[in-house]
Amino acid sequence: MDPVASPAAAPARLPARTCTECRPGEQALWVEVVVAGGGGPGCGTELRRQLAAAQPDEVSALVAGAPTGCAAMVAELPGGVRYAGFRYGAAAEGPEADCFPDRPCPAGDCRFLGNPVVVRSRDRTVVIGLFESTAATSRAATLTVYYTFERR
Repeated sequence: MDPVASPAAAPARLPARTCTECRPGEQALWVEVVVAGGGGPGCGTELRRQLAAAQPDEVSALVAGAPTGCAAMVAELPGGVRYAGFRYGAAAEGPEADCFPDRPCPAGDCRFLGNPVVVRSRDRTVVIGLFESTAATSRAATLTVYYTFERR
């Protein structure tokens, strides 16, 4: 089973591109979203708290209720892989720039809230990045999730 992006997230897809930044033995998947302009209340702290306490089967319902200006970027890893890390990026127009958790992104009027929430169960791992934008125009965001295959 290959890792997949959850359809529960705002428009998400897995682009087909090479992972040039992966370490030996690592692979990556990308979840991309576009948050429409016009702002909104953003994600707030309650959604992050609820996600951190959720089971993998509860994540879809929680992210479906994300408020305006908030995108929950969901990547699901199947059993047999180990979550190794993440990278955030955002863009307004032009090239994407790296973003750091809880700091304004170079794209302006947007940010990622903390490190991704990692929800584990026996047979899978769900990684959720929360991106919020208060910009008047749309912002594109990317969550890259790095993983390795566990040795058996």
